[in-house]
Amino acid sequence: MPWTYTPWGYQVETDGDVGLPPVITPQDLSNLTQGRFGPSTVGVDAVLAGVSAAIRSACGWHVSPSLRCKATLSGGLRLLELPSMLVTDVESVKELGQELQPGAYEWSEAGVVRRCQWRSWPPGYGSVEIEYLSGIPSEMALDLSVIAAQIASNALAAPAGVRQESAGDVSITYNQTGSGVSGGVRLLDGDLAMLVPYTLQSGWS
Repeated sequence: MPWTYTPWGYQVETDGDVGLPPVITPQDLSNLTQGRFGPSTVGVDAVLAGVSAAIRSACGWHVSPSLRCKATLSGGLRLLELPSMLVTDVESVKELGQELQPGAYEWSEAGVVRRCQWRSWPPGYGSVEIEYLSGIPSEMALDLSVIAAQIASNALAAPAGVRQESAGDVSITYNQTGSGVSGGVRLLDGDLAMLVPYTLQSGWS
């Protein structure tokens, strides 16, 4: 499968031209909204793609689900940080184009990769290439799924830009996705606060 560049400085293996999978699927949305929105909802795929992009932009990495990734990093130190909060496997490490054996490095689930034998990674831009599995499985991040479903529901419930509709004595006020705005994909302050545990804080080389 091809590699797709991300805005966060690494590549992700994707299925053809589909791009990154959404943080939650239409079926997940149906389960979380008790069937109000789901696979048959008009525009659901586009909204979930927008919600996922907004969440990932706020968090600084792809967050979820677990995906095969490839990062090209600059060396010079003994430790390297992968752009991830959860690494479940390191498949290969190349140093100046040469693949290293597992005993030449070690890694942690927090995304830190250390050169063993008291050696440092070679200096220079792009001197190290690492392929790894990264991302939080949906079953480990139920609150993240709830946030995504909430944002998607707000976007799907109201036509963009319409705050209120009236017909005779009946008036409907839509949920606001921003100050004085209904519809569209936007992260509210409460959403951003709930995303803090999934936001990548440390820098990486």
